[in-house]
Amino acid sequence: MSITDNKRFIRYSLHVLFWAVNIVFFILAIKYVEPQEDYGSKIIRLLEVYAFIALSVYINLYFLIPKLLLRKKYLRFAIGFCANIALFSFLKIFTKISMLKSPIDKNYFEEITTAVAIIVFYLLIVTFIKYLVRFLRDRIVYQEMALKVNQIEKEKLSAELTALQGQLNPHFMFNTLNNVYALSLDKSEKTSELILRFSNLLSYTLYECKDEYVLLSKELEFISNYVELEKIRLDDEISIGLVVNGNLGTRKIAPLIFLPLIENAFKHGVNLRPNKAFVSIQIDISEENLLQFSIENSFSPTEADSNGKNGIGLVNVRKRLDLLYQSQHKLKIDKTEEKYKVELEIYLT
Repeated sequence: MSITDNKRFIRYSLHVLFWAVNIVFFILAIKYVEPQEDYGSKIIRLLEVYAFIALSVYINLYFLIPKLLLRKKYLRFAIGFCANIALFSFLKIFTKISMLKSPIDKNYFEEITTAVAIIVFYLLIVTFIKYLVRFLRDRIVYQEMALKVNQIEKEKLSAELTALQGQLNPHFMFNTLNNVYALSLDKSEKTSELILRFSNLLSYTLYECKDEYVLLSKELEFISNYVELEKIRLDDEISIGLVVNGNLGTRKIAPLIFLPLIENAFKHGVNLRPNKAFVSIQIDISEENLLQFSIENSFSPTEADSNGKNGIGLVNVRKRLDLLYQSQHKLKIDKTEEKYKVELEIYLT
């Protein structure tokens, strides 16, 4: 059975169930509330009335209302509705006299008013049930579509994040390998320690950054190792500071979210300005799960067009923040002729 056939079957079944419940209810009422000797004729009479009621109701529901009333053909609808009432009344009276041989007091006005009341009553009930079923069906369809759209958005988000992180890791490894290579050419004693630090960083990026979020403690340990690596590479005269305040607990954060900012600070604040160079990093975690990250570095006006704009850098950070934290973050950048500062606030999970 196709989906369309299944829906049609359910709809027809509900209609049959509705009329069956009504008939059974009144049969029991006739039997136990008003027991009479001509019980069989009363049942026949009841079935006859409900057959005419159903016929009249469905003429209104599937023809007069959609074809005339909803199309604002009010006069035609009024004529059709009156004709439907007249037909129902005629059939009701005709059956009562000719088929059931029941007496009638010839009070046709009462017959007609009774017919109108019955038809309008059942028409309202059946119409309500019809549109209630349609509403519930549409609601279910809407929820299914919303779930599908949400799943598609999640898959798209995951693909974008994977692509961004795939760009980030090679970028980070390439820069660090260049530093190791430069020290190896100078046959520096720092080379072996630098390689050891780099292996720890590489292990983190390869094996612990696969999830959408990682423990904040692991991420800050990675940042600390990266800063120590830069200290080994650079001269002792360069001021490099990292301060972390607050309780890390089991809070989580997107992996490597700060790395491009730190890389830029060393690239533009130290490598391109060796005199009086500095990099200062401060991270504060509040009890309200607010993380405040601040990084400040020495800056040269000649680097104004390249600082934080070339390569992946801030572009990568902005994209990941928009995807992962949406309205739960603030990113602020300030620069002067001497300093470049980035402040980032994130509400953690």
